[in-house]
Amino acid sequence: MEIGLSEMNRINEDIALKVNTKLVKGESFSIYYKNKNIYNNHSIIISFVAVSNLDDKVVAYIVHYSFGDYVDIILNKVQKLFWLLSALAFVLSIGFAFILTNERKKQRSIHEFAVHDALTGIYNRHGVNEILKQQLNEAKRSKKAFSLIFFDIDFFKHVNDTYGHEMGDYVLENIAKIISKEIRSSDIFARWGGEEFILFLPNTQLGHAVRLAEKLRIVIEEHSFSSIDSVTCSFGVTAMNADDTKESFLKRVDTLLYKAKESGRNCVISDLNLN
Repeated sequence: MEIGLSEMNRINEDIALKVNTKLVKGESFSIYYKNKNIYNNHSIIISFVAVSNLDDKVVAYIVHYSFGDYVDIILNKVQKLFWLLSALAFVLSIGFAFILTNERKKQRSIHEFAVHDALTGIYNRHGVNEILKQQLNEAKRSKKAFSLIFFDIDFFKHVNDTYGHEMGDYVLENIAKIISKEIRSSDIFARWGGEEFILFLPNTQLGHAVRLAEKLRIVIEEHSFSSIDSVTCSFGVTAMNADDTKESFLKRVDTLLYKAKESGRNCVISDLNLN
């Protein structure tokens, strides 16, 4: 198939602007041309070969017109390769997103396991240590009340020795459930260790904390724990002082719990009892 004169003139008109832009550079070049109205959309390559004189100055161009169907073949393959790579990239991105999501879930699960008690599901001591420091600092900044309730199960060793450790675990689980139902969503509840539990009460005056502790004491005492005759708890309650540190706060509430045990157990001892 040959390129006729009329087609050549049409092509020259269409590419004139491109040609003029490239001619000023004085270099050989080629232009890819395609028009659906000329030769059924066949690709045409127009090559301009620079001709230089003895002074190495471009004085003329040899122009050659040829069909470039092979270019279409290459472009078609490149296009198919592009879509294939795009599809592969999409699949890989989905895969990476899935892996990343699972990894984040795994990390969250590990963190949740690290800061929560495996038996009761509430926070453990490790989980609330840093929270207490943050809550204490926030209460000081905002000048809001902040109280602590520290309690443990009376004669818990006797429960384990008499009824077995499975029953002991049952008691711990149920006390965690009982307390969780009675407190606010803003309160922070944790198993401090063994049979000891702690409650952080943000924005809570001492009087309100004492009344809550007394309510919890009664609810536990009146609850039926399977075959166990009775389960009671002793409570220490304190409120934040302006000069409190995390250590002084915890030491004071621990002392109050100890006094509750000395006072016969199954009772609430607070700063109010010491005034």
